[in-house]
Amino acid sequence: PPLKLHLEPTSHCNLRCVMCPQSIGATRGNGHMDLGLYRKIIDEAKGFTTSITLAVTGESLLHPQFVEMVNYAERNGISVILNTNATLLKQEMTDQLLDAGISYISFACDGFTKDMYEQARRGADFEKTKENILCFLRRKKERGLRKPYTVLSILKLGLGTCTEAE
Repeated sequence: PPLKLHLEPTSHCNLRCVMCPQSIGATRGNGHMDLGLYRKIIDEAKGFTTSITLAVTGESLLHPQFVEMVNYAERNGISVILNTNATLLKQEMTDQLLDAGISYISFACDGFTKDMYEQARRGADFEKTKENILCFLRRKKERGLRKPYTVLSILKLGLGTCTEAE
């Protein structure tokens, strides 16, 4: 049996990142996973699955029942790993995720500058996303929480780095 699962709660995304199939129109058939199906998977996996990654190509925070999904897995002994672009991570969502006991969160924040980030993460605002991440970290610290384990993931994409020599 699998020790780790990867599920796509939703294939919808609010961005069109340069490195993602969604940016070239791979959106046919987009939808949200049914909560009943999700619970069935968790019920069958608990006891031998240690963690579940809830994100593949979609932005999981777009799923209207995402917090409930996190809560259900965590209550059943399965650690939730979330990869998010953090654009939708407002304070209310932050508090809900912390209340649900999410184990791990990775913020995909590609680009080292505002220009690089916004060129790669089409549709995102660097300053707003940065504030969402900082707010999340402040709320976690205010609560004295050790989890979720938190990572900032930055891909070096080489955007805007061409020189005359190249």
